[in-house]
Amino acid sequence: MTDLIATLAHEARQHPQRVLLVDARASLTLGELWQRVSALGDALQQAGLQPGDRLALVGANSPAWVQVWLAALAVGAVVVPLNPELRAKDQAALIDHAGADFVFIDQPERKVRALHALLPTRRFLLPQPLDGINHLLLPEDAGTAALLTASAGGELACILYTSGTTGSPKGVMLSHDSLLQNALDVVDYLDLTEQDAALALLPFYYSFGNSILLTHLLAGARLVFGASMMNPERMLELVAEHGVTGLYGVPALFQMLLHKRLLSDPRWRSLRFVAQAGGAMPAIVANEIERALPGRSLFVMYGQTEATARISYLAPEFRRLCPDSVGWPMPDTCIQIRDEAQQLLPGGQVGQVWVRGPGVMLGYWRNSEATNEVLVNGWLNTGDMGELDQRGFLYIRGRRSDMLKVSGQRLHPQEVEAVIAEMAEVEECAVDGVDDPVAGQVPRAFIVAVAGADITERDVLRHCREQLAVWKVPRQIEMVRALPKTGSGKIQRHRLAEIAVKNQRKLSEGHA
Repeated sequence: MTDLIATLAHEARQHPQRVLLVDARASLTLGELWQRVSALGDALQQAGLQPGDRLALVGANSPAWVQVWLAALAVGAVVVPLNPELRAKDQAALIDHAGADFVFIDQPERKVRALHALLPTRRFLLPQPLDGINHLLLPEDAGTAALLTASAGGELACILYTSGTTGSPKGVMLSHDSLLQNALDVVDYLDLTEQDAALALLPFYYSFGNSILLTHLLAGARLVFGASMMNPERMLELVAEHGVTGLYGVPALFQMLLHKRLLSDPRWRSLRFVAQAGGAMPAIVANEIERALPGRSLFVMYGQTEATARISYLAPEFRRLCPDSVGWPMPDTCIQIRDEAQQLLPGGQVGQVWVRGPGVMLGYWRNSEATNEVLVNGWLNTGDMGELDQRGFLYIRGRRSDMLKVSGQRLHPQEVEAVIAEMAEVEECAVDGVDDPVAGQVPRAFIVAVAGADITERDVLRHCREQLAVWKVPRQIEMVRALPKTGSGKIQRHRLAEIAVKNQRKLSEGHA
């Protein structure tokens, strides 16, 4: 296996004038980026960063973030990207857990000082100097420093902390081999070339966003910075200005664009494809995307951090054949469906999704107990429930931990969510379970209505009764302004109960 850093360095030598990173201030070519990476790698080594040491990255997507990521990998260090939106004490806890002695932080001064107060002995790497903080600065003069590519295939490259959609985050250890192979396979099926461009929209600390970064670096495709889900108008401006060819997103992004009727905007004309991952997207939403963007390819993808971003993908030509599927496994990847006793199940039966292949993680950082629970003889228990049809297409039926047991029968929230999502007045929805003295558990739905839509709890229940078996119909409907999500846009189902408690408290106060 060719080394990740060596592959990128080779591309920089072969195509130094190729524009790669674009933001509001300037554009960076491959050659310029690699000069900066070389200078920073030299500075980090002189400051004492050794192969195997951990370096934490705290900041929004930026060319500087990419520079630090590559420089740390190039000198054999392990990168630990963190969510910049976390509280300082939570960031400090993860930095302590990772044992990172170096911290790159590109945040407002108050946030830098808050983190430094919690970690006064760490060496901080800053874009700008700050008094009273033991720091290095990003080199202003790229120079011609020789880059030591000490990394090697198979060795630990990064620790990605899971998003915490089901509880406390865990540090997923990924190797150079896994990162490189998974990215090359994605480049292949998306047919990415130097002619392509994408918005650096999804955060790089998140597995999906990190995959977009690596695939575009390897393909020599441009990454355009400055877009935000909170500002769709700016997103469209950047797409038109830079000829963006690929739109990557989680279901929440596409649902927002559809409900605001923005996917039919002519400024998307440069798009060649749309790629979705990061959670289940109902087939009805995928169909709406295709209608709004005729002629573009839609790739539905499935993966998780523990498998280096991508496990399977559904190519556009198979969308009509099996619209609810997440496709075929990635190259050299095997998928099995097993029962609770880890026995193989025949096609068409729902069970636990197990995966083996080059993308499977090395394990959880400093958590052997959790590692042993999910890694067995080279196979990864994804924690997802799914089934394989006779042709080998995979269908995800939700997280095992989310499964409800209603009157002795198993029900996954996704089934109910897909039905509710069919309603034009519903922008987003999520379903969890509540205890019931008779049924054991009953489903409860949380609804975010489209702005200005006239929809009631009675409307939702009527629709569900028409489409679902009686025992699957939600017993409670909570109308809410927003759903709890991670920084990458995934719904945090384990926090839905908190929303229900707040709703009940407001209702009680209103009647008092």
